[in-house]
Amino acid sequence: MITKLYEYVLSNENFSRYYYLVLRFNEETFQPLIDCKMEKLVGISDNVGIIPSFFDIRDLLLIMDKKSVEDLNDVEKVNYESLDYLCEDSFKVLKRLAQVPTDSSINSLIYQGFRKCEYYKHKKNLEINNQLHKLEKIKNNNISVFKYLDDNSYKILKNIEKTIDFNDFMEQVYKSLDVLKSGLDKKIVRYIFEYVIIGYGILFKNEGEVFVKNEIFNIPEKSVLLIKEQNPNSYTFDEHKVILDKYIDELKKIYRVKQLKYKQGKIIDDTHKISIPIIRYLDKINF
Repeated sequence: MITKLYEYVLSNENFSRYYYLVLRFNEETFQPLIDCKMEKLVGISDNVGIIPSFFDIRDLLLIMDKKSVEDLNDVEKVNYESLDYLCEDSFKVLKRLAQVPTDSSINSLIYQGFRKCEYYKHKKNLEINNQLHKLEKIKNNNISVFKYLDDNSYKILKNIEKTIDFNDFMEQVYKSLDVLKSGLDKKIVRYIFEYVIIGYGILFKNEGEVFVKNEIFNIPEKSVLLIKEQNPNSYTFDEHKVILDKYIDELKKIYRVKQLKYKQGKIIDDTHKISIPIIRYLDKINF
């Protein structure tokens, strides 16, 4: 008789119930928090993965109920894997993800896309995105075309300033290739640019960004605010304490506030790691 051993798996269900926003610890942050309004906030996240990516180096984490946020604001979930979405309006979304100005050149954006495709091998992304998997196979079978487009991207794209969508972009690419007399198979060229653009976009997927479309973002009351304690030996410890003492009473009237005890790490502090179990059981604990 074979006895099966079952491992207890912690539930991650709660993680998907909230939007997250990591903030800097300063006077400019606390007053908008008290007002429950933030001007010109570009985006929030629906992915708890931003905790090890951003909350490790910043000191405030705002956790907001999704429905409450959507009732108060106009938000848009980023589709990292949609070619049309990434390319519309002169690659506006992809530029935002890459954190480059909207008026920056398409040429430099695609150049970076080629660099990222070579640097990141997309092993995990190929497993979760069937289209990207197919496109990489085409790229690998036509590596000489890929290298030509990469090596000559400046010549091909230098005069492309504005595009309506991906189809418009490709029509302008074909015209450039005709001038260069490249003789490349246009169908393969299209597949390779699809690979570069989708591959570039999907690299940001772990950020789980949700665009805020209204000028003023309204923060739901009773949201959770986690505040990291500074290293007691840090030169910023006393400064942070003065600022927090000034605002903490008002914050507690509006939010569920939890101060996270400082936890030493190997390189930086590990205080941010305490937030994961808190979020997992957020609907079952009081503070």
